Amino acid sequence: MQTVSEIIQSALALREKLQLGVRWPLKELVIVSADGRVISAAQKLKEVIKKQLNVKEVNAKDSMPGVKLRVKANYLQMGPDFGDKTPKIIARLAVDSQETILRHINEKEKYSINIDGEAIDVLKKHLMFAREVPLPYEEGAFKCGFVYINREMTDELEAEGFAREVMRRVQSLRKKAGLQKSDSISLFIKTGQELKEMLDSWSAIIKEKVGASQFRISELEPSKKHEFSSSETVKGKEFEIYLEKV
Repeated sequence: MQTVSEIIQSALALREKLQLGVRWPLKELVIVSADGRVISAAQKLKEVIKKQLNVKEVNAKDSMPGVKLRVKANYLQMGPDFGDKTPKIIARLAVDSQETILRHINEKEKYSINIDGEAIDVLKKHLMFAREVPLPYEEGAFKCGFVYINREMTDELEAEGFAREVMRRVQSLRKKAGLQKSDSISLFIKTGQELKEMLDSWSAIIKEKVGASQFRISELEPSKKHEFSSSETVKGKEFEIYLEKV
């Protein structure tokens, strides 16, 4: 369970870095580790991970296709060690095979090249390593591996995200109105056509979750005055909430 907790914390930190609030559903989380015990634990507790991170799919594997390591020169280390040969070494590293450089560094802890007839050993300290991750994934690290968030946003995920935000804002207005959980409400939401179309497929769930016996979504103003109202904006989309106890 400790390993799964580390995975969840790493993925939550990545969501925060990417400004993807945990209330917004995501398509997929990929967990990568060379440790079979980590893969097994992630698979056994897949449903827990889904719930904690609000993701639709969780996949655990020993490698992530498309991830590449790139080698860059560490100027601060090369300059003092190689002096005026540094530009030529950097130029050589730029054209040599990345895979070959990495293999030599991993196997021999150095990459040997010839510059103006002189043998030069490029060490790990002379290099910086960057990981390239294929779109639409973003990478985060944990103790035993990496997590990858799939940022692809489908129409279904977009609609669910907005519906959940609308429900949260309605519940907040209910609380401000001093209503009890058992109190039934009449709910009216005014918004533009695009958001209305997203919310229409969620209308039954919204109605049930917020305790509304009457519920309507429209681009028009409500036909009657409601006791409580609020103006909201979510990801640039505006809507107005009107409700009253019934």
